[in-house]
Amino acid sequence: MKNIFPFYISLFLLFNLGFNLNAQNTDFNHWAVYGFKVSPENESTVFKIIDNYFTANKTEGVSVSLYNVMFASTDITATHIISFDGNKKNMGQFFNPTNSSSESALFFSKLNYFVDEASFSGNGTRLARFGVKEEVMPVQEIYVIDSEEYSEYRKWLDNQRILDEKYPKDYISTATGRISHGGIVPGINTWIMNGFKSYESFLEKWSNDQEFQKNNPKYVKERDKLNEEINYDLFNLKTSFMRSLIKQW
Repeated sequence: MKNIFPFYISLFLLFNLGFNLNAQNTDFNHWAVYGFKVSPENESTVFKIIDNYFTANKTEGVSVSLYNVMFASTDITATHIISFDGNKKNMGQFFNPTNSSSESALFFSKLNYFVDEASFSGNGTRLARFGVKEEVMPVQEIYVIDSEEYSEYRKWLDNQRILDEKYPKDYISTATGRISHGGIVPGINTWIMNGFKSYESFLEKWSNDQEFQKNNPKYVKERDKLNEEINYDLFNLKTSFMRSLIKQW
C-alpha cells in the first residue's frame, strides 16, 4: 500500500506558482484531480471516509467530486478519481499548506490505510463550456491530448465558441481546458470532456448528433468551413476514459 498523504500535499505548492485569470470568462476555473486504486472490498469504506470528511468540512467556493472509473485502457490503474474545482482565490486558499489541521491529517491517515495505490495527480484550468452548462452531468467521457501548438488549440476553441453561441446543444455538456502539471498519462496538455445525463444518453449521442445536424444544416456548413482552418495533425490523442459521478460536495 502506497502512502497517498504526500501525494495529496504535493499539489499545495503548485498553486503558489500562480495563473493568469480571465475575469471576463465565467467558464474559467482551476481544478486539481487525484486518481487512486481501491480494492472492491474497501470501496464502501473509502466512500464513507471521504463522505464524512467533506460533509463535515464544507469548502466555500470549491466543488469536490468523487468519480468511479467506468472504462479505461490497461495503462490507467485508478478505480476512482476525486476532483476539486474553483476560482483562483478559493482554490489558492484550499491548497494553502497552512490550512492543514489535525482533522485533515486524520482523514488522510484513514484514507491511506484503505487505498491500494496513488495512481496519478494533476492540475490545470477549464477554459470553456459548451451546450448544457448549469446541470451536473454525471456520466462523462474524457479525451486527453497532446496539442503541439497552443495557438492551434486556441483557434479551435474560438471556433467552438462561435458554433455554441449560434447553435447550442441541449443534450450534451462539453468542456475543455489545459493541463498544467501531471495527468492521467504522460505527455498531455489538453483535455476535452463530454458530459451526459445518463449512460443511456451517452449511447444516444450519435443519433442525437445526426438529428441535430439534420435540423441545423447551417451549423454543418459553418462547422465544416471552420474545420478547414484547423490543422488536426497537431492534436495527438493520448488516451480516453469514462467516469461516473458518485457524489459531489
